[in-house]
Amino acid sequence: MAKLTNFYLNKQNEINLPRLAKFFKEKNMLERENRTWVINLAIKELFESLESEIIDFENNN
Repeated sequence: MAKLTNFYLNKQNEINLPRLAKFFKEKNMLERENRTWVINLAIKELFESLESEIIDFENNN
């Protein structure tokens, strides 16, 4: 969870992946929210941002 939080606090990731960045800035947000939901949404956001690269990789292998 700490690595995920640090990832979202990185300025470039905040710009590229804005949907969840706000959750990681607010104090105790992760304690108030369902952690599984937060992690699932983070993975979904990452997948969407890298979807074309993932498809290219799968097609080439």
